[in-house]
Amino acid sequence: MTDVVVAGAAGFVGRHLITGISRQNDIKLRVLVHQGNPDWLSDRDNVVMIKGDLLRPETLGELCVENAVVVNLAYLRGRTQQDNLTSINNLLEACLKAKISRFIHCSTASVFGRVSGDIVNENTKCAPINEYEITKMRMEETVLKMANGAFDTVILCPTAIFGPGGKNLLKLAGDLRYGNKIVNYLKACVCGTRKMNLVSVHNVVAAIKLLMQADKKFNGEVFIVSDDEFQSNNYRYIERYLMKSFGLGDYAFPVIPVPYFVHKALLRLAGRPNFNPRCTYSCQKLLRLGFKRAVLFEDGLAEFANWYKDHPEVRKGRL
Repeated sequence: MTDVVVAGAAGFVGRHLITGISRQNDIKLRVLVHQGNPDWLSDRDNVVMIKGDLLRPETLGELCVENAVVVNLAYLRGRTQQDNLTSINNLLEACLKAKISRFIHCSTASVFGRVSGDIVNENTKCAPINEYEITKMRMEETVLKMANGAFDTVILCPTAIFGPGGKNLLKLAGDLRYGNKIVNYLKACVCGTRKMNLVSVHNVVAAIKLLMQADKKFNGEVFIVSDDEFQSNNYRYIERYLMKSFGLGDYAFPVIPVPYFVHKALLRLAGRPNFNPRCTYSCQKLLRLGFKRAVLFEDGLAEFANWYKDHPEVRKGRL
């Protein structure tokens, strides 16, 4: 039986990951719990909840065990960069003491920041702009530096993760359902077929499971997981899909896309770190490893739309 340690299990991806692997008989889960005992974990026989705090290293002594695979999904939103670097340092120290076998760090494709080309892959030079991107990059650097051959490391960089319980697409869905139609129309003209760079949470979980089970040494390799290969992963397709799902008709006037250079300039003025509306993130390296998507992009979009309709508290902005 494989011991799998998960930090950040209470988050969006963490909940889906735990759900996806907690029923596997060959896995024993050790989950870091900051406070309380989450009800959604209490009925799982192979889950051990370890109370601890990533900012208090003395509470992490029982979290990791020898030869475990550790999956780090933790990011302290609303805290300083130093707090996040301290938390990852404390977790890695616990891993070193326990002599784990592999550390899977879930980062973000945002670490690539502002890129000049239309296609981003793992060899693209990182150019982070804002504090979030810089913090994420420094956390990656900490992982690679501290592991230093003591245990295997691999970094996963998802694009914008969406799905039931996630925040990506909530604003668009809310604007379409309750917002000003003229503003929505103008936004459709501006955004047109801009790449949305979304990835289903189910495909992120599938990628993590592949990295957990892969019979090879990664030695700090980086993998991007995205759904950018799907042509439907663009603003206008997603907008029309959601409008139809919500029973809304299309605009009274044809959508007239603004020229590419105008859209790019508007994104730049809006302060977007990556203002290239054509930018896509390649998943080819992960596919070559043997990655198989759990869902198609359109199926993930349908699941999100149905979940949104079934949760009025989300539609009222109380997520």
